[in-house]
Amino acid sequence: MGKQTISRIAKAGPESKAHLLQSLGIQSVLITDGKTPINMIGNQTDGRLFDQVENLKKDITRLEYQNNELERDLREGGGSTGGGANKLNKRVEDLQERLLTRTDEVSEARRATADDPFPLFPGERLPESGSATDYSCAIKRLPTIKADHGIHLSALVDMEETDTAPARKAGDEWQLRGPLTYLPKSEEQVVKMVSPIIITPGHAVRLRARQAFTDAKGIYRCTGEEWLVRDIGAYLPDVYEEVVEEVDAYTLTPNNALHIRANCNFTDQFGRGRRIGEEWLVKYDDTESYIPDVTEEVVNEVQLTVLSHHQYCVVVNPLGDDGRPRLGCEKFERGIQDAIILESDEALLVTAQEEFDDDTEDGSKVHRTPGDRWMIHGPTDYIPRTEIGNIQRRKATPLNENEGIYVRNVQSGQVRAILGPQSYLLQAAEELYEKELTPLAEEILKEGGGVGDASIRKIAYFDGAKDPSLFKGNKRDKTRVVTYRCPSNCAVQVYNYIEKTARVLFGPDLVVLDPHENFNVLSLSGEGERGRQLGEGVNLLLFSAGKPKKENALKTICLMLGPDFISDHIT
Repeated sequence: MGKQTISRIAKAGPESKAHLLQSLGIQSVLITDGKTPINMIGNQTDGRLFDQVENLKKDITRLEYQNNELERDLREGGGSTGGGANKLNKRVEDLQERLLTRTDEVSEARRATADDPFPLFPGERLPESGSATDYSCAIKRLPTIKADHGIHLSALVDMEETDTAPARKAGDEWQLRGPLTYLPKSEEQVVKMVSPIIITPGHAVRLRARQAFTDAKGIYRCTGEEWLVRDIGAYLPDVYEEVVEEVDAYTLTPNNALHIRANCNFTDQFGRGRRIGEEWLVKYDDTESYIPDVTEEVVNEVQLTVLSHHQYCVVVNPLGDDGRPRLGCEKFERGIQDAIILESDEALLVTAQEEFDDDTEDGSKVHRTPGDRWMIHGPTDYIPRTEIGNIQRRKATPLNENEGIYVRNVQSGQVRAILGPQSYLLQAAEELYEKELTPLAEEILKEGGGVGDASIRKIAYFDGAKDPSLFKGNKRDKTRVVTYRCPSNCAVQVYNYIEKTARVLFGPDLVVLDPHENFNVLSLSGEGERGRQLGEGVNLLLFSAGKPKKENALKTICLMLGPDFISDHIT
């Protein structure tokens, strides 16, 4: 711009100045003498840079006045200012340098379009041109913003409110949404072009606030706050919104669920209030797909346990003291189990561990206390309650004729023998009783009634009395009633150690021991013994079992009666 043009503008009135500036395409001009600003003309409403220039001019004037005062005091007093004048001069020089720099930036800034061709005046330049004659690099195409896209802008200086834009401070950021063509301004700069994020069904975008602001929905967001945007379609993030990640939804089926934990107090997507630390399940019945909120933490994906009609499982720690589900603490005890199927000859002996009201087979209510025992009879299928423990399965014992079992009542202690033919099922207060015999008596029973030296000629006589069913696998079932087939012309003595009585049975007969009876084992030698009383009014003579005679040659539970077995002379 030439000096004559500037002189014409300076001499013109306010309206003429504005008209001359507009005809030249210049918004504002700052006139200086090379060091300090002299005057400023033109339209000053387009920016606040000129306010900064005026403030700098005032600071320079104030500092120059202070410097003059110090120099005058120095001359009049003849003393030293302690370097104060030098400091003020230094500050004045700094402010003048800042003022001239700021003047170069704003005084000649202007915008031109294709419809407004203009020449470059002396002293003007295009900063982005490659050379003084090549201006192609400085000429740029106007940015075009497509629909659903945006342009991120930042204010370089304070901007006053206009009819089309609000007032802005230097450093403010905002965004223009397309479709539009952006006309650049010297007071603002383009930060970047913003592309939208396409949100499809089953997806969401997680955002974080860079600073406190109010979003497009009118919700105030604090700095660092995070939230989800689930609206399907194109979403254009705000300048103060930072995209953290894109979130995929969890697909739920009838066979799985999501284990969720609350990170703070909030209301979930289904309108239920949640407290920090609370855990719950989101199932297929709630929704087919689920996107956890930022206040929710997915602990894990749980596969639902499917139980058939005849299955059950025991869950430990299902509820807390407050009655809420203790998800994450509960666990299966022994896994999935099948219901107990009882046949007609089977039953269950169960014991109550806790106090509860039980439903009986006939539909009535029975109050159970800890320690109660009762039977559940078949045929039925039974799923035990959690208050029940120590389940014992019982099956009826089929007893043939001449067979039996020993049964003891656990409440009274009484032991009795149950004989066949019948099928017997133990009652709730009964258990099988094991009858003990001496090792010698067991060996004698196993050998048919007697044991001794093989040279004794009558040992073979006991082979016919052996009972294979009494010993299975060389081991006697102690709960089975002890029986002995007494041979013909033999006598067996049985002793009851509770009643202290004895009884004698003569063969051929089946000897059945009561629970408190034992066989009287005899030890025979070669010497004949004179008279032994086996019972009331019964006297027998014992004779040697072989020749030559020796002591304890035969141990037996039965006596062989004469006359076939007599080989000695009777005197």
